[in-house]
Amino acid sequence: MFVIENPYQSPMGSEAVLAKGNPVQPQKIMSIVGWVLSGLLGAALVMSAVMKFIPPEAMVEQMKDSPLLGWMLIIGIGELVSAILFLVPRTAVPGTLLLSSYFGGAIVAHMMQRESILVPSIFLVLIWTAALLRLPELRQRLLGLKPEPVPSTK
Repeated sequence: MFVIENPYQSPMGSEAVLAKGNPVQPQKIMSIVGWVLSGLLGAALVMSAVMKFIPPEAMVEQMKDSPLLGWMLIIGIGELVSAILFLVPRTAVPGTLLLSSYFGGAIVAHMMQRESILVPSIFLVLIWTAALLRLPELRQRLLGLKPEPVPSTK
């Protein structure tokens, strides 16, 4: 019988092993990467919200013809609340959905002003990437995966 070996499989079995002999747990790595990405996104979103509370002159000048200028405080509050919900583990799923709505609106606002939609689109993709990496329940529901086994502590 002819058997083809998986070239991507570790010689130690299905789990990779660190130099100290501890198995690498993909769920833990995904969670760490998701948290780092979430932290960076959260910092950017909080700074963006603060800029809406205290807009720099250049931003006011750029938006002088926009009907959204009078709504900056409300938009900033929505952005800040959504970012906080996204960062808190218990409310991360609703926070992800609220940020999706927020950036969907940002994309439409940019389209109406005939501006590039690249930045809000990248933020939207990064938010969902971070959420899927750090929230196994969201990953399971959206991707139709089986629940991940809990590693034993023995």
